[in-house]
Amino acid sequence: MDPQPLNGGAFGDAEPVWYPMELNARGAEKRRRPGRIFNSDEVANRLARIDNPITDVLFFVHGFGKDAEGALDFHKQWIEALFAQRAREERAPRRPWRPLLIGLCWPSDPSAPPTVTEFFTGKGPQYHLFGRFEERASLYGAAFGKRLLLRLHEEESMRNTEAASLGLPLPPPVQYHAMGHSLGCHFLSAAVQAASVGRFCSTPLLSTLVLVQGAMPSTDFTPAGRYDKVRDWVSGAILVTHTDTDGALKRYESHHSGKVRALGSEGARMDLCARVHPPLRMGNEHADYAGALQAGKVANVDASAYIRTTGTAKVNLVGGHSNFRGPEVQHLIWAAVGVAEPPQPAAIA
Repeated sequence: MDPQPLNGGAFGDAEPVWYPMELNARGAEKRRRPGRIFNSDEVANRLARIDNPITDVLFFVHGFGKDAEGALDFHKQWIEALFAQRAREERAPRRPWRPLLIGLCWPSDPSAPPTVTEFFTGKGPQYHLFGRFEERASLYGAAFGKRLLLRLHEEESMRNTEAASLGLPLPPPVQYHAMGHSLGCHFLSAAVQAASVGRFCSTPLLSTLVLVQGAMPSTDFTPAGRYDKVRDWVSGAILVTHTDTDGALKRYESHHSGKVRALGSEGARMDLCARVHPPLRMGNEHADYAGALQAGKVANVDASAYIRTTGTAKVNLVGGHSNFRGPEVQHLIWAAVGVAEPPQPAAIA
């Protein structure tokens, strides 16, 4: 997949494009034609440059039911909605602003054939319809997502090394903002959890983590959860939206025989028996979230008033699961991004 053009929005001094990284059914990145290069290589090379240095990296990850074209369309719509809201708010950056935009495109289309490993699991139809994609999201995040995140941090460190060797001022520290929807929340959480293992550097892995209507257990961030280390490696806000009308997540919970509540149904539990009360209720596109979104803390936001079913269709099996591109949600996301203070410069390699 080639870099994709974007329309409108406030992109600062950056070229208005985003970089799709397409993964195959084994979770490996596909090369780009022509040139047979990896987009991850191009992104890493761009981050390593001292001239016009990148200040922010934004990751986007989609959820269930996307083939390659569907993933491209999903990311394009979300990125353009997010940056159109930034333009409407006429945000004046408090610091240099030169973002690098990445969309992770992983195979989550149930019409695609399973891998050999998935085929011989011996599990039933529900696994092949949905369960294998929940596994993929977690596995691909822990493998490719981890490698990409660590590589970009390494490139930033090498950029600082080069600047220091030339007697130049260090470029602004890079802020890393990760945004996932549905099963994409699994992908991102797994990437941070895996990248934290054995990490001795104190530099946070992310500045912001946004989890929109997460199709993952609400207990995953508890001390006993599979992503228990994630909160320790995010310097800014961890934003979690949840609603009470998300039909897709009700089906997710049904897939787990009612033994699991989804992150996007009730928010993140901080321990196994308690939710964070009271949840913050989402406001309109002019809402002031100052003090409500805090660095290093999980913010469960009840978005039922805005992420909801629209239209007059009598049958809607997913509810408002994917209706999150409105200005109200994008304003909330920018408020979360704004919580992160510029980190200290990455350690010189």
